[in-house]
Amino acid sequence: VTSTKNHEEQIVLGKNQWATYHRSGTLVEQGEGDIWEQIAWKDQVLIFNNKSFSEVAKMLERWYGTEIIIKGKELKDAKLKGKHKSMSLEQVLQSIQFVLGIEYTIEDQVVTIQASEK
Repeated sequence: VTSTKNHEEQIVLGKNQWATYHRSGTLVEQGEGDIWEQIAWKDQVLIFNNKSFSEVAKMLERWYGTEIIIKGKELKDAKLKGKHKSMSLEQVLQSIQFVLGIEYTIEDQVVTIQASEK
C-alpha cells in the first residue's frame, strides 16, 4: 500500500509479480515474470530474456553510463536472451556481435551499432 496526500493506492502482488514506486508514492511500473531478472543487478548480473535489442540498449545505457545508437529498425526489433556477470561493455557487445552479427564503434561514451556488412 502506498499513500500520498491526495490519494491512496493498493496493489496485491502474487508470486513472481512486482511493482516499482517512485519516492513520491506514484506507481511507476508493475509487471510479472522472473523476479531474478529484476534484482540480479545487486549481484552484478545483467539479464535480458527475450527483450528487443532496443530494450537491451536502454539497459546497457543505464548499466554502463553510455549512449547507444542502433542503426536499422530490423536490428532494433531483434530479440535477445543473455546473462552477463561482471562483464565490461565491450565483452557484452562482443557477445551480441556473435549472436546478431553486428558491428559497433565506441567513441567518447557513445556506442554506434549497425548490422554487419559481411
